[in-house]
Amino acid sequence: MVSIEVLDPTVPPRSALAITPAPRLAKLNGRSLGFVNNNKPNVPVLFDELSSQLGEQYEMTEALRVRKPQAPVRISADDLRHFEQKCDAVILAVADCGSCTSWLVRDMLALEEVGIPTVLIASQVFVNLATAEALANGLPSISMIEVPHPFDVPEASDVVDLARKIIPEVANLLLASSPS
Repeated sequence: MVSIEVLDPTVPPRSALAITPAPRLAKLNGRSLGFVNNNKPNVPVLFDELSSQLGEQYEMTEALRVRKPQAPVRISADDLRHFEQKCDAVILAVADCGSCTSWLVRDMLALEEVGIPTVLIASQVFVNLATAEALANGLPSISMIEVPHPFDVPEASDVVDLARKIIPEVANLLLASSPS
């Protein structure tokens, strides 16, 4: 007999109306970094280069990298706990479709709520959606970097170049002097 599993695509509403963003870092040197990969093409290349460059330029170490099983799901409670235990900051990528943008924003909110500053990388077409999702869920502003859309098309060498280009912006968004 064939069985059918019916999935509920909705998320329970958030109980809190306002989320205070996690404090930004006083310095980057010697800090540990985590990455949330929403299982999209080119994200591993982007994260490899960001990790390498942040290590070289700021002596940051990569503590944890999580690859979600698919884009439209939340990071697990275990993953959230591991980020909380091991990471001073987390970069999430890539918000380049409707559902994956919504779920990455939810992941970002969960990380910020436990005190971990985040940076979201979003394709230009989904920046407004990410901003609206964060606001609707109680976070008045988000640290976000806009990248070209579509993100899955560029060659790996172009993604490496892009990663090198956005390093200063990533650093600025993680630091305490960045606007919130």
